Amino acid sequence: MPPITLDEVQTAVTNVKPDKAPGPDGIPNLVLQRLLPTIEAYLSTTVILRKPGKPDYSDPKAYRPIALLSTIGKALESVLARRLSYLVEQYDLLPKQHIGGCRGHSCELAIHLLLEETYIVWRESSRVASGLALDAAGAFDNVNHIRLIHDLRKRRVPDDLIGWIESFLSNRRTSITLLGGADS
Repeated sequence: MPPITLDEVQTAVTNVKPDKAPGPDGIPNLVLQRLLPTIEAYLSTTVILRKPGKPDYSDPKAYRPIALLSTIGKALESVLARRLSYLVEQYDLLPKQHIGGCRGHSCELAIHLLLEETYIVWRESSRVASGLALDAAGAFDNVNHIRLIHDLRKRRVPDDLIGWIESFLSNRRTSITLLGGADS
């Protein structure tokens, strides 16, 4: 299934008969058609915030962009996250030792597992215990979308769900609100 694009949604909204009865949301088609150019800008807004305590605000790294998704975008993101979580659990797509972002797994569990493995190794004098902690800074922002989609297909995630994810990650637009309220 090809991904859903903003152009496709615009075409669908534009081509629907304006006088058709509204659905359960009560929003008439004519209202959507007339508001579409206006609301597109509000589907995502990015606010640029200063990071506190930075010595030089001329450095772009002294700022943090915060993307504010529309309620519809947040709802879709939540649905996709729940479906992916279900698939991960149902088909054991992550190693048992994976802790981060898994329901029922906590920092306490991670410490418990680390200590348990360490004690086991200490009891066996021929083995050495080593530990490595990683914090992949900016990992989410640097995910290769093509590789992600490839890996999802490789793990047999349903094509329709992959299509939604691919669409959600493609052709993203935002408006930027700068200090003082100026938009760009």
